[in-house]
Amino acid sequence: MLLKKNSVVGFPVPVERLAESIGAKVVFNDFNEEISGLLLRTNENLIIGVAKEQPLTRQRFTIAHEIGHILLHEFSDVHVDKNFAVMFRSAESSTAQDVFEIEANAFAAELLMPEAFLEKELRTTSLDVEDDEQLRRLAKKYQVSSQAMTYRLHNLMARHRLPV
Repeated sequence: MLLKKNSVVGFPVPVERLAESIGAKVVFNDFNEEISGLLLRTNENLIIGVAKEQPLTRQRFTIAHEIGHILLHEFSDVHVDKNFAVMFRSAESSTAQDVFEIEANAFAAELLMPEAFLEKELRTTSLDVEDDEQLRRLAKKYQVSSQAMTYRLHNLMARHRLPV
């Protein structure tokens, strides 16, 4: 819905522009490797803080993750995301993890690597998920980490939703 509303039809998804479209300001700070990002929500402000020392792919995932918190979860004050693991499991499959973080990670994965975009691309390209170089190239197109792309593809294939 967010992609359609902002006329995003290709990759890489412009996450900073999408954050701005929902009223969030993205600010880059040095968090000394202690946190990946934070979300400050007050009556007047909605600020996504991103660790500037992180790689671009991690920064993009953090922004998408915080957008997920904004759209999915109600809270006020400050929400801090420590160096969260990139796990795209469902809440049902992982009761040991914080459900809000699982949901925000899943949201970020769908936002950065939309199923429809991947499906369209894979209709014309044969992908071997065991081929690291192919995965790196695909991840680079979407400006995500190879790990994030690998998890995304495996999750979509597990649900039989991608023609790989």
